[in-house]
Amino acid sequence: MPTGTSPAGSRGLPLYRRIANDLRRAVNDKVIKPGEALDGENVLQEKYKCSKFTARRAIRVLIDEGLVEPRRGSGTYVRNFPLVVRHGQERLQEDAQGNMSIFDHDAMGREHEVGWISGSIDIPPKDVEKFFGENVQAVIRKRLYRVDGRNVHLAITYLPAYLFPEPKLLEQERVPGGSVWSMLSHLGHNPVKKFEFSSSRMPTQEEAAALGLPQGTPVSVLRRFTFAADEVLIDLTDSLYDATRWIFAYDVSKSAIPMPEKLRELCDNGPRGSLLPEKFFERT
Repeated sequence: MPTGTSPAGSRGLPLYRRIANDLRRAVNDKVIKPGEALDGENVLQEKYKCSKFTARRAIRVLIDEGLVEPRRGSGTYVRNFPLVVRHGQERLQEDAQGNMSIFDHDAMGREHEVGWISGSIDIPPKDVEKFFGENVQAVIRKRLYRVDGRNVHLAITYLPAYLFPEPKLLEQERVPGGSVWSMLSHLGHNPVKKFEFSSSRMPTQEEAAALGLPQGTPVSVLRRFTFAADEVLIDLTDSLYDATRWIFAYDVSKSAIPMPEKLRELCDNGPRGSLLPEKFFERT
């Protein structure tokens, strides 16, 4: 555990920062192991001869960095959750081959489940509608993904309703053929290109509650476009991830896939805040 003394190089820092540095070092060096509790405010007060306010600020620094998480009525604990690796190239190969679901690939060997939120047919939000066409209805499917009993990922998928003879069948969790991708392939809309754009931000209160995020935890947001032949957009999926629980891995190839013109504005304009709507759960 921290000893109450800090290295000489940190002596010019405010006391709460020096305490935070000691705590961080103890976490990184596994002196305080994943799942174990930090010293409480009273212990830090005695150890560093500081006020409760200073001790609280020090702990807050580590909470904001995502190293620890508070548990109501219990204390503050070092996060204990192995990261989920989302390997972009491998998961899309599995998706195309149909050997397993892409989430099965992400959560390889770990307890995982997909929770169904809702399905509907409606005009999508404006920032999605512009890619499908004005007043084009979309099948809208919302899911919540869990790994090892924790909510880790929210997703909303938009599919042009005109692609399906009976789009209402997609308003339910289970669809004919076993998956949406099987249905699309059977209808002749095989995916040939996929593009992903990601950014990070702080969650809304509603998003934080849905993912069970401790205060100060950021989220990663990702928008995926899937195209069939002739640059026909067949799927647009918006995803929200607990940024402290995921690693995003990609293969980089020398042979780049040409980007459809309708996506170039997302790159040419540069990052301008979140790729997703301000409220991930806004009614559609």
